[in-house]
Amino acid sequence: MTPRWAPRHATGYHGITFGWLIGELVRRVSGMPLKHFVDKEIAAPLKLDGLFIGAPASEMDRVARLKMGALKLGDVDSTASRIKALSRSLRLKLDLTQTIDTFLIRGFDELLASEDVYQAEIPAMTGIFTARSVARLYATLAGGGQLGGVRLLSAETVRAASVQQNNRIDRVVGYPMRFRLGYHGAFTTSGIPSRGIAHYGYGGSGGFADPHTDLAVGYVVNSAGGTPTADARLPFLAGAALRAARKR
Repeated sequence: MTPRWAPRHATGYHGITFGWLIGELVRRVSGMPLKHFVDKEIAAPLKLDGLFIGAPASEMDRVARLKMGALKLGDVDSTASRIKALSRSLRLKLDLTQTIDTFLIRGFDELLASEDVYQAEIPAMTGIFTARSVARLYATLAGGGQLGGVRLLSAETVRAASVQQNNRIDRVVGYPMRFRLGYHGAFTTSGIPSRGIAHYGYGGSGGFADPHTDLAVGYVVNSAGGTPTADARLPFLAGAALRAARKR
């Protein structure tokens, strides 16, 4: 496909497609689907009880079902028209075309409401995690690539991953994401750690690591509120944890 804009001139958050792109790279390099790679190379070595890309049938009794909240898109074209009209009335300079194309997906609310989606391998959206497993995963990054004597990444790789690549306003989400390699900046109410790496998800779940303070936070909700910041508690929890860590 032809890029929507020239490389190095802009960034735009890939809401769903990033998972397919990375998942295919993992499959071609490892020979395994991403869900199997995560099981074998991440969850098993770290002894994580609850970290899946699509839940196994044997774990479905543990899965909390999504509460749809405000995510009732209905007629996507009509919703997009209303958003554009509101943007014009508020005289916003942001072009919302990319935002609408990324987040207003036809049939998305019906997909999330389907029981089948919990076991599907959709890398960017069917991560089934416990908060403890997310925290331990990010703790591995906070610890320079190792946790409990298990090393998954070299310290050099973690350092490279924590370097901010740009601070442009993202064409999709409308504010600077401070992208790292595969992550964005750790947004907290106590500032953005210079080496912090994070990912906050569509419904409000997510985690972050700060190698400087050896701190990791994981937070999981079962909401799908319809915006990237549907549940805004994670930045507050991350900020409180960061303040406590800095006092140690």
